[in-house]
Amino acid sequence: MVRADLDALVALQAGGLTWNAIAAGLTAQGLTTADGRPITGRNLTGVISSIRRQAQRGATRDAERKSRVDVREEAAATASSVSAIPAANAPASASFRPALSPDLVADAAAGSQPRPSDAERRIAAFARARSLLKKD
Repeated sequence: MVRADLDALVALQAGGLTWNAIAAGLTAQGLTTADGRPITGRNLTGVISSIRRQAQRGATRDAERKSRVDVREEAAATASSVSAIPAANAPASASFRPALSPDLVADAAAGSQPRPSDAERRIAAFARARSLLKKD
């Protein structure tokens, strides 16, 4: 909740409310910490500081990535906009561009089921492992 409403919380604090008063208001609305305790001003400022550090690290990481020579703007584009360019039609300035293997292109054209995500694969593997470890 804090991440989604960070701007509003900071605006409240800038308007003269203390973090303790804001935390008391959030607790009065039913918000608690992960373990069910009421939110304190110290909890709130800690979470806000953590969110700001994460945002700063993300911005630094993005800036470093964009400055790398081996990473181009095309690599940052979405998967739908990055498609294989046949070698005959490739512009002279373009170097190697990855392309899907023929069987994957055929699967995509046929409208087949999307491949499972990493999370879905982990969940399936966990379910298989749990069924093996069940006591009879």
